[in-house]
Amino acid sequence: MPTWRDLEALHYDLEAGGKFKPTDCTARHNVAIVVPYRDREKQLFLFIQNLHPFLKRQKISYAIYIIEQVSGKAFNRGLVRNIGFTEALKLDSTHDCTIFHDVDLIPLHEANMYTCPDQPRHVCVAVNYIQNFTPLYTGIAEFGHVVSFRNDHFRLVNGYSNIYLGWGAEDDDLHKRVKAKQMKPYRYPDYVAKYYGVPHADESLMPRPDTKAKNVDRQIIMFYINNNGHVLPGLCLLKFAERRMNNDGLTSLRYKVVEINKSKLFTRILVSVEEDSYAFEALSIYRRYKTLYDIISVKRRKHQLL
Repeated sequence: MPTWRDLEALHYDLEAGGKFKPTDCTARHNVAIVVPYRDREKQLFLFIQNLHPFLKRQKISYAIYIIEQVSGKAFNRGLVRNIGFTEALKLDSTHDCTIFHDVDLIPLHEANMYTCPDQPRHVCVAVNYIQNFTPLYTGIAEFGHVVSFRNDHFRLVNGYSNIYLGWGAEDDDLHKRVKAKQMKPYRYPDYVAKYYGVPHADESLMPRPDTKAKNVDRQIIMFYINNNGHVLPGLCLLKFAERRMNNDGLTSLRYKVVEINKSKLFTRILVSVEEDSYAFEALSIYRRYKTLYDIISVKRRKHQLL
C-alpha cells in the first residue's frame, strides 16, 4: 500500500501547498480546490492520490486546500467552504475559479473539466454509491457534492449559508441563492460528470441533541425535525433562503485560523468557529420566519384539500 511519503515522491513537480503549474503551456485557469474535512483520513488519502494526476492532465494551474474544522459539536460544511474560499484567496489572490469538493468523491471521466464557465456549474452529476451510477440531479434542487464558481459569482450570492449545522441542506440553500440572482447552473451529461463515492461509515446529519440539556443544543431541537432517527434542518430556514442571503454567508463569517500547514500535496488549514453563535443565529431566524412559514403551510394544505 502506498504511503503519504510515496505520494510526495511521485508528485515531485508540485510546489509547496499542493500547487501545480503546467510547464509545457500557459494555463488558462488558476483553480482553488476547496475541500471541507474532518476525521476522514482514508478518504483524504484516496482523494489526493487520484485528484492530482487527474488535474495535471487537464493542464490547469491549481492548488488543493483542505479546510479542517476543529472537533466540536457539529460539522458546518457551508461555513467551512466559505472559510476555504476566503483563506485560499488570501494565500493566492490569482485564483480566478473555486471548486468546492467533497472529500469522498473521485472524478472518473477525463472530459469533466475542473474549470469555471460563465455560469456556476454542478460538477458532480452521478455517483456510484451503490454499484450502479445514480444520477443526483432530478431537476428540483440538487446542487451539491462538487460545484464550481467564478469568484465574482460566488461573492454575488454571498457564498453558502453559515447556519446549517451538520451535513446537509446548505447545498439546496445555495441553489436557491443562485436562482435568485438569475443564474442557471450548468451541467455536463451524467456519463461525463460521474464519480466514485469512497465508502465510509454511515453518519447522521448532525449529533442528536440532548433533550435535557440547557445550553444551545437544547434550543436547536426546536427548529430541527426528527425523521427516522436523523435530525434534519428545519424547512423554515430553507424556505426563506433568498431573504437571508445578503446577511448570511461570506459577509457574516466568524472564525479563527488555528494553523496553516503547507505540505507537498496540499495546504491544510485548521479553523475554529463560533458554533454556538451560529446556532443562536439560526434559532433567531427560525423564530422570525416561523409564523409566516406556518401560514404558507396551512394555505397550501387547504388548497390541496379543495
